[in-house]
Amino acid sequence: MISSKYTIREQNEAKILNIIIQEKEVSRAELSNLSKLNKASVSSITKKTD
Repeated sequence: MISSKYTIREQNEAKILNIIIQEKEVSRAELSNLSKLNKASVSSITKKTD
């Protein structure tokens, strides 16, 4: 099954939010390592939470 870019983005956002909820305090670098997403993606996703 082919996922749309929008769906992948939503999955990545959910992954980041779940890590934040589990870890409480976590840096963007740690989010990148834990989620296996690149730092630019993590920054883009976390920017929405500011």
